[in-house]
Amino acid sequence: MHFPFDNWQLAVPRLANCRLEDCLMDYTRLEVLTDCICRKCSMRATLLRLEQDAERLTAEVGKPTVSQSKKKRVREVRRLAGRLKSALDEGRIEEEIKGVKIEKVISRASTKQAMVARPPPVLALHLNRSVHFGAYASKNMARVHFPEVLDLTPFTTSGMLSTSPSIPISSHPPTPIPTYMPPPPSIAAVAAPSTKTRPATQQAPPRVLYRLAAVVCHYGQHSFGHYVCFRRKPRGEGRVVPPWLDELAASSGKGWLRASDDAVREVGIETVLRENAGAFMLYYERVFKNEGGGGGGGASIRSSVGVGPDVRAERKDGWR
Repeated sequence: MHFPFDNWQLAVPRLANCRLEDCLMDYTRLEVLTDCICRKCSMRATLLRLEQDAERLTAEVGKPTVSQSKKKRVREVRRLAGRLKSALDEGRIEEEIKGVKIEKVISRASTKQAMVARPPPVLALHLNRSVHFGAYASKNMARVHFPEVLDLTPFTTSGMLSTSPSIPISSHPPTPIPTYMPPPPSIAAVAAPSTKTRPATQQAPPRVLYRLAAVVCHYGQHSFGHYVCFRRKPRGEGRVVPPWLDELAASSGKGWLRASDDAVREVGIETVLRENAGAFMLYYERVFKNEGGGGGGGASIRSSVGVGPDVRAERKDGWR
């Protein structure tokens, strides 16, 4: 199923250090469920029960003292069993069968996984640092190392979704290799020149890249503290258009603003990336690859503009 989201709440592991990618990997990993009710297994168990009831009642109907109500019950059980069998044969497992109480069978092999189907223009990541011990709560002070440029590709769907619960919901193809392999030098030296066009190298799948735009940090304990915001320094006038990623980085100590209440001062990206122990909210802006841009003759990456709503895909099913 698909549903929209505006942020990801990532659980911070109880470790001294971890990477942001580790938190994303844990959030999108294939999870085995032990309490999921399998609808098809439940219908099969119900059909078996009805068939056994029908056989037992049929044997009792043969007795001379059987009542009319019991004969009616036999016909009713057979009718319900027939309707249930028809639904199973036709694959209508989600259909409610009137008059039939479906058994609840727990699937022993069900999985659940969440991935991004439509990456949002701005990705908000909430690092959940709360640790609960019964009625007591504390703050997880683990250092979460986050990058300036985040590659979200491994955590997004590739356009092809799998319905098998034993494998991930979607996966990206491996790095492409050239479809043409040149002959060994000894053979190439004596081979006659060929006018046949050689197959081109397969294009690599597009990457889903994000660049850090702002960081909200919390200093203090779980029940009290102070928030400080870091944001990339605006450029130009009017609507802020972030620079190309392949431009020269700002000099040390510049390019970002640190806002603590009404105190604002300029800092550098190196200061922002050191805030791994207090990072609470991370905001990333999506960037795209623009062939031939940037003025340097090569490929450049530009921030996103006007991207549609974000969607998260989730699957929950079981082996049948």
